[in-house]
Parts: sequence; structure tokens; C-alpha cells
Amino acid sequence: MALHSGSLRVRRANTATSTTLQTHLNASQSPNLRFGVYRASELSEDRKRTMFSLLEAGVKDRLAASSMGWDETEKWEEVFSPLSRYILVVATENENLAAFCHFRFEHEDEWDILYCYEVHVHQAWRRRGLGRALLNQLVAVGEAQKMKRLLLTVLNSNPEAHALYQGFGFKMDEDTPEDADYEIMRYDLERR
Repeated sequence: MALHSGSLRVRRANTATSTTLQTHLNASQSPNLRFGVYRASELSEDRKRTMFSLLEAGVKDRLAASSMGWDETEKWEEVFSPLSRYILVVATENENLAAFCHFRFEHEDEWDILYCYEVHVHQAWRRRGLGRALLNQLVAVGEAQKMKRLLLTVLNSNPEAHALYQGFGFKMDEDTPEDADYEIMRYDLERR
């Protein structure tokens, strides 16, 4: 069974428009930034290249050195899959990308989940709370779509990201393999 088709709830979430999902976002705390929700088909090729460059700067070397490895073509296809969604944070002054997260609605092991594949913040915008703001937006979207969990994978070689997720309230998921060089982390959306 495909991860994206395991339940009526996930199928509905995957057919929700970007406009619908955007209504669930919390208002931005900064007048200098605009948050928006998009599908891959709604992004220009230039925006996709900018996003991928930001991703490469953040994780390419770490992934290449990990058990997951780095294959540029595979990563591009994963990031810009038709099922992928994104929350983009854009500077209102010049429309430059400040940060983004890449996520999908999936059904796994009887759970309706929002899976966060990527969170990347441009170097110029780091240490301003954008990572936490993106996580808050994901929680809002996940809860509005009635997902049960928010999951993500973090490399052990990325202690900054691990600290962000743990500080936000993520816990190690029981599906994390022993002796892996990464951790699957879970945030339960039902607890609220």
C-alpha cells in the first residue's frame, strides 16, 4: 500500500489545495517575512533551484557521509515529488527565500502522519527562530488535517537540528533502528 493512500484522511489532505492549507498557518511574527504553502507544480524552476541550493548547503556533505548517502537526482525527485508540499518563508523586501520546510501527508503503520522531510534556513536568517516557527506551522497544518503524528529524520551528525527538535518536544520514535547514524523523531499531535 502506498504511504500516501492508506486512509481517507491522508487522501483528503493530499488533495487539499495550497490555499486551504495556508489558512491553517499561524500569522507570521515578522512584518519582514511572508509564509506560504505550495505544491511542487506551483513553484517556478528558479525557486526550485534556490530551494535545492539551500538544501545542498545544509545537508549534502552530511548525507554523503551517512548511511543514507547523497544522490542529487534522487534527492531532487524526492524533494519535488508531486505529493510534496512546502512552507516557504520569503523576505517581503526582495522576495528572497529565507527558509523552507518540505513535508508530505502519509499513512504508515496504521498512523496518519505529516512527515517533515526538510527544514532549511538560509545562513543570513539563522538564529532568528525560523526553524521553530516552521515547526509551529507544521503542527498547525497537521492538526488541522487531523494527522496523528509529525515525524522527521535527523542525522546524528547534525546536533544543532537535533537540539531544535528535542527542544520543540520531539521524542525518539520506536522505529529508529539500533546503531543507526540517524534518529527518527516523533511529535504526537493528538496530545493537545
